[in-house]
Amino acid sequence: MKNLILNITVFVVFVGFANAQTVLNFNSLDSLLNYAELNSISIKTGEQQTLLAKWQKISATSNIVNLRNQVSATFNNNLNLPVTYLPAEVFGGVPGTYKEVTMGQQFVGTLSVSPQIDII
Repeated sequence: MKNLILNITVFVVFVGFANAQTVLNFNSLDSLLNYAELNSISIKTGEQQTLLAKWQKISATSNIVNLRNQVSATFNNNLNLPVTYLPAEVFGGVPGTYKEVTMGQQFVGTLSVSPQIDII
């Protein structure tokens, strides 16, 4: 029984190899090179590595001067400012009366820009 399984296995392996072998005919050097470019993993890998190296060089060259610009801005609109009652006499009004005075800044804005240049 073991011999039969071994013989079937050997037969299947040889038949598989025999069908895997195909004859390729090339009429010129150009047709051979075209076939190699289309089917060679080494050539495809080399082309991808060349392309990667090109873009790495471009990226490194563009990052020689690294410009940074940090900007922050705040804007507050204080609608409900505190109201203070002051004697109207201070403002030239009638003595014994009070005038409503709102103190503080209604609009408060801040803009901060801090540029930075890193030369690598």
